[in-house]
Amino acid sequence: MDFMLGSDYENIRPLDAKGGMGDLFRAHKKGLDVEVVIKRIKRKYIGRLDQQNEANILKGLKHQYLPRIYDVILGEDGCLYTIMDYIPGVDLQQYVKQNGRVPQPLAHRWACQLCEVVAYLHAQTPPILHCDIKPHNIMITGQGDICLIDFNTSLVFQGDDTVVGVTKGYAAPEQYLAAPTGAVGQPAAPTVSPTAATVMAAPTEYAAPAPLSSAPSAAPSNPLVRRSSQPSFSAAVTASAGAYGPLSVRTDVYAIGATMYYMVTAATPERSLDPVTDVTAHRPAISRTMVSIIRRAMSKQQKNRFASADEMLRALQDVDKLDRRYRHFVAARRATVGVLCAAWLASAGLTLYGANLLRGERINNYLEQVAEGRAQDEDGQYAAADATLRAAVDTMPRRVEGYTALATVFYHRGDYQSAVDLAEGALTSEMLDPAKDTAADGEFYCILANCYYELGQYAESVTAYQKAIRRDDTNARYYRGLAMAQAKTGDESAAIATLNTARALTLGDADRDGVLAELYALQGDTAQAWAMYRQVLDTETDNNALSRAYLAAAQLYTSGGVVQTDHLAEVIPLLEEATQRLPTGYTLVHRQLLATAYGEAAAAWPDTAADSLQKGIAVLQQIEADGQGGLTTGLSLYAMQHKAGDDTAAEATLLNLQQAYPSDYRPDMELAFLYADMQSKKDAAARDYTAVAACYDTARQKYQQAAANGANDMSMTELENLIAQLRTAGWLN
Repeated sequence: MDFMLGSDYENIRPLDAKGGMGDLFRAHKKGLDVEVVIKRIKRKYIGRLDQQNEANILKGLKHQYLPRIYDVILGEDGCLYTIMDYIPGVDLQQYVKQNGRVPQPLAHRWACQLCEVVAYLHAQTPPILHCDIKPHNIMITGQGDICLIDFNTSLVFQGDDTVVGVTKGYAAPEQYLAAPTGAVGQPAAPTVSPTAATVMAAPTEYAAPAPLSSAPSAAPSNPLVRRSSQPSFSAAVTASAGAYGPLSVRTDVYAIGATMYYMVTAATPERSLDPVTDVTAHRPAISRTMVSIIRRAMSKQQKNRFASADEMLRALQDVDKLDRRYRHFVAARRATVGVLCAAWLASAGLTLYGANLLRGERINNYLEQVAEGRAQDEDGQYAAADATLRAAVDTMPRRVEGYTALATVFYHRGDYQSAVDLAEGALTSEMLDPAKDTAADGEFYCILANCYYELGQYAESVTAYQKAIRRDDTNARYYRGLAMAQAKTGDESAAIATLNTARALTLGDADRDGVLAELYALQGDTAQAWAMYRQVLDTETDNNALSRAYLAAAQLYTSGGVVQTDHLAEVIPLLEEATQRLPTGYTLVHRQLLATAYGEAAAAWPDTAADSLQKGIAVLQQIEADGQGGLTTGLSLYAMQHKAGDDTAAEATLLNLQQAYPSDYRPDMELAFLYADMQSKKDAAARDYTAVAACYDTARQKYQQAAANGANDMSMTELENLIAQLRTAGWLN
């Protein structure tokens, strides 16, 4: 080996450990007088690695929790050698075997360090996925810090499509792909080309663009303008990746969670495709917040994990904050007890009266804040309601009313996952008092159940409704919600039994009809379901129930967020009625769907297209005026303005979005398309595509991070094709 690596390396001897794709050696690098580890990649993998690109990427990495990579050398024997720092110490797997479970403070510290270094890898250009994070690849240094090693085991595939380097218990579900035979859990061809560490780049499979028409060189033709101006942003989910999607930064997030699981339990979790024993079954000595973080990181579906290692790091940092707040609460409570006891000896009656008076005043102030936040929510002032209710929660973090009201704000905004995260976080952080079987606790579980229902997590919704009923078994709304959720799970007999139970509680006709509508929809009788929802709307008076019924009826004829063309004439009047009948705070989701329906109507009914577009624009502008808009609303508004031919307004909308969302690529991408379209309408001699190129360059830089998070936006592909054609035609250098 000496002659292949050169004279700078001496005293080369094997290490006990072996890597997933090769052998490990220890040596001395004379030029720097340092000990190094040499990893020899087995010959059969050579040619599968982008060697030069890989070497440049790895040698450029510099982080306190990474080994230094000195070189990547292709030897004369056909093997690939990676030379890196020798890290003295033991790996995390050895550490746990020697010392047992890692205490929470130390596990928390190492988890934060792991998130920090993985976030650094993901922040590279292009982003780097490690893809084999596990205890064996984490060294514990003499200073008590971690060092993440072994970048050469990231998903290299043999000719028979067997995955090498995927470690049972730590690999995410998307790393196990369906075999040609269809057997679950068997590996197959990847959706991401492997390198030493998987490097995420822009997607390379594109839809073929329409041809650019020919024209004399003196007057190049109009460039290709995108076939559809409707904005799009979707994760790349390919058939080979099964139900779990392609590799993304969330793949490493799963492995971090599994590594935390191992640290606090000393047990390796089961393979991710199989049922995984919950971390609490091992009775680890950790807080509920840590449990919640591990569970979320190890979610089988990528969308339910932390969006990035950086987001997971922030959650871990909040663990310390929540635990400190909780300890402070306990200490304060004990101190208060001590003070009251001492005061009792001096003046028991006066002190107790004063304490009760102050506590009563504090509770009243808290409840007034909650009531104010609810009123702001009813008026659609979501930002103000959010601020008011967060302040209330900070004042009395052990009471449930503030959490319930804040989750309701998220629910009305259609941000169901944030509501679930808030509610689950309140439950797992030990901030809430244990369940006291009160009506307030019932409302808390009811809003949690509603959000699960809207997310399509019907089994979880059933469980939450059942908890609400245990706390208040006289509330007919809970039984209605439970029956509807049971119907969605396909358990018709349970839904009917719940309805029968609720009859004794004077369950109203509207409640009964709502459940029957769900049952009809489940049976595929959409027309009868629509009729039952219409009966609900004619008799219901509760705004929450009305809001759900309007939306559920509209969704009978909605696919993928788009109203079916054949039913636009029924759905549009229904949603118009909802926006006129309900308070503003209940109608955001309805208005968003209504604006989409107007856009569909413009395409389906050309004779009234202009009127439909103006109605859609008016709805979206009102959403923004009410302070309920966001990036999606703005992009939809731009698309409608552009379709309506108002390029000036469309440009202004995109420029505002560019300022409001400086890290998102979509406003820049849409500006590039808009400017290209505007130039194509001019005489050839007057065209200038400089602004198109500038917007494209900005969008491309921002898109790299989105691609690392799983985005595969075909609109960016079309924009790349457009720029290439502009250059070919001579419009751009």
